[in-house]
Amino acid sequence: MEIMKYGICILLVLVLVALMPITDEIEEYVYYGYVPWNIFWFKPYKPIAEYTTKALLDERTIKERGFVIVVGNHDDTKVKIYRIPGVRLVNEFIVDKMEYVLTPIPNGTSFKVVTDKPATVMLMGGDTFERVVLERNASPRFYGGPGWSVYPTTFLTSINGGYVGKEFIFLVTSLAKPASNVIHIYSLEECEIRVYDSTGKIVESFKLKPNEVKGLMLDGITTYRVVSTGHIMVSMGSILTGYGIIAQHIAVGNFMYLPSATGGFVGTRFYAPSTHEWQLKCTARFMAVPSEKTKAVVVDLVYHRKIRDVELGENVVKLKPEAEYIAVESDKPMVFVFYDPSRGSGISYIGLGAGQTARILIPEGEAYLFTYRKTEVTIDGVPITLDADTILPLSKGVHTISTDSNIVIQAINYPRPPYAEVDMRVLTTIFGFHAFGACIPSIQSISRTYELEFKPLVAQEMPYTLVIGGVAALIVAIVVVLFLLRRKS
Repeated sequence: MEIMKYGICILLVLVLVALMPITDEIEEYVYYGYVPWNIFWFKPYKPIAEYTTKALLDERTIKERGFVIVVGNHDDTKVKIYRIPGVRLVNEFIVDKMEYVLTPIPNGTSFKVVTDKPATVMLMGGDTFERVVLERNASPRFYGGPGWSVYPTTFLTSINGGYVGKEFIFLVTSLAKPASNVIHIYSLEECEIRVYDSTGKIVESFKLKPNEVKGLMLDGITTYRVVSTGHIMVSMGSILTGYGIIAQHIAVGNFMYLPSATGGFVGTRFYAPSTHEWQLKCTARFMAVPSEKTKAVVVDLVYHRKIRDVELGENVVKLKPEAEYIAVESDKPMVFVFYDPSRGSGISYIGLGAGQTARILIPEGEAYLFTYRKTEVTIDGVPITLDADTILPLSKGVHTISTDSNIVIQAINYPRPPYAEVDMRVLTTIFGFHAFGACIPSIQSISRTYELEFKPLVAQEMPYTLVIGGVAALIVAIVVVLFLLRRKS
């Protein structure tokens, strides 16, 4: 009997141990990136008011590092940052909710960020960024006046890692109130939204109906928190169709992959800031890249009117919708990009989930594909087997890419080759970066999808035949009533 008792006790202990959670297996969230090698800017020979055709490299703007910024979405988030290849540890720290940590990374270096909880991870840098954020220095170095701000043109990830969510935490880099909206909130559902600063004070509070958008002007070098009762998307910065400098705020980036409201970057519904001021000789435009023939509609989100219908085939379709904000919806999945091929610069991220195939536009400059585990990718029909933490360069052009595991691609857009002397009439084609920035998605979030019941972007219009028929029936009814009344009288 005693042996049986001991046996039962041992069996119970083994069952309890088997049921206990295995604490060693902590889920990782991994973020990849590459710091541009060409962090510098140019200056004119003379004040720009006198107009000159030449420019020289401003040696004061040469920087030898960029910064990985990790913003805590949750308390006690453990972070490790590595240089790759080789997986060499650069920094290790713990960050709490609403806190942020900057880690310098040398130019031309690839890196890997590993967190045990989803975080908002950004890559930023450049002379303007360092003066505003590190030095708190508002004095201009080339254009503009005091009180500069630096806003990367990018969509932000939620506290759960995807681009769609109900709570977002991010860093604003501004020394003064910006002159235009730099944070844009797109509602996918009816929602009530509150915006908190780093002290917990509510600085904005408003309601949005589905497919509405709200622009915000937020200042301070501090973190903000956006909380919504419904699903939203949040973007930062403005699209640039001119020189990229708007009053006292610098929007960083003339290139951006837009995430889909259905999850990842290959989808059927996209939201974006746009502009009414497409300059006559402007080469900037939105570009729709479908994998197969489909139809799409472009909608003005402010006035909820259809701008145009679009037929999408094998060729990339270029769009310049005149509106403050737009939405694009297609019948079949596609990739949606903002790109200025002549005067653009900027960095942006895109990714594919396991089993996905898409045609992806790679701009002028550089682009790198990152793998988290052993992965087989097929690029333009050629299969390639890649090990974990591989960095694969991609050439300029539109490539058909498929993968059996999640991958992330970073594009660094700038015209090539870099000249020491340039034409001031195309100053915005400078081949370096005075500032750059983008929010980095975790490779795990790329395959996340959202089952939301989207409302129509444009209210369904009543067919003209029904309207005419209804009016005609009403007229007939009135005539009959009048006839009967006359007979009774």
